[in-house]
Amino acid sequence: MKTRLIQFAVLTFTSFAALAAETSVPPTASALLDKYQTALDNFRSVILKQEVASVCTNRISDPQGQKISGRPMKTYYRSEFRSDGTRHAWRQSAWGNVGSAKQVTPESQAAYWSSFWDGREKHDLGAGYVTFHTPPPTPDEASRMLGNDGEMRGYLSAIDRRLDALVRTARILSVRTETETINGSACYVIDAVTDQGKVCLWIDPAHGYLAAKVTLSVIAGNSRLGQRVPAGTSDQRSLEVTRFEQKGVVWVPMAMKSFDQLELGRGEFSHSSTTYKCTEVIFNPDHDALHSFDWTHDPELKDGTLIHQIGPGGFEQARFVWQGGKPVPDTSWHRRGR
Repeated sequence: MKTRLIQFAVLTFTSFAALAAETSVPPTASALLDKYQTALDNFRSVILKQEVASVCTNRISDPQGQKISGRPMKTYYRSEFRSDGTRHAWRQSAWGNVGSAKQVTPESQAAYWSSFWDGREKHDLGAGYVTFHTPPPTPDEASRMLGNDGEMRGYLSAIDRRLDALVRTARILSVRTETETINGSACYVIDAVTDQGKVCLWIDPAHGYLAAKVTLSVIAGNSRLGQRVPAGTSDQRSLEVTRFEQKGVVWVPMAMKSFDQLELGRGEFSHSSTTYKCTEVIFNPDHDALHSFDWTHDPELKDGTLIHQIGPGGFEQARFVWQGGKPVPDTSWHRRGR
């Protein structure tokens, strides 16, 4: 009899536990976003290095009205992002079909770009030039516009702020009653309808409350980087983390994949699939000792590099030449009237 009573008690307890699990109330969207924000804030002071491979097919008219063939291009990137939360720097090398489906850029001749944001000015460096931009962009713009590393830090190229901040502006915001499994982890799912599109976040409590998956659906009428999306245009994006690693107490998305389907109407489109692999992450480095945000320490800065200082309205204010470790005035250049 005792055995039967014990079995009945165990079965009853198990049934109640299962029922409680099924009917448990998920955390609020606000509580989940607080944890997501904290997880993203861990990347405020960091050095991130990545390897990226992207396959892109474009059929978009060029300035002369001729449509690009639509042949796939595969481009490889090696990039580095540095930030202390206020200042940012980004360097990237690219090879493969970087800008043309008709020819391939070998890795030995990789294209190179870098951008530095020192809190006052933005400096862009490419092959043989540096451009100073004033007035400066906002901190969100500076962080988002530097390179293609934003996905690891909660940015997507189609939106103008970090995902946690965008979702907080949603006019419709909810958490699904049941968790969904992404790569073996049970995730809370946030649905948000924002002015910049519909966002879904799969928040992963097993990996520091980072987003294991993100989708963004942009349709006509939504805002896209300050402009209204015209009729006939849509953009469907998805991002999924395929591998997390814990670095100390911080979880890091070490591998990701993304898909983007941009439809422009009139038979024009841009479709891409991208894989990301984080090769190194350093938290709270000594940025000043490393000259992280000083463009004059860019390893690709060579004598003869032209330096353009751009002022309000996009007009060139001055021009210099990098020579002997410093910029010297370009005496052959004369400022033209507006």
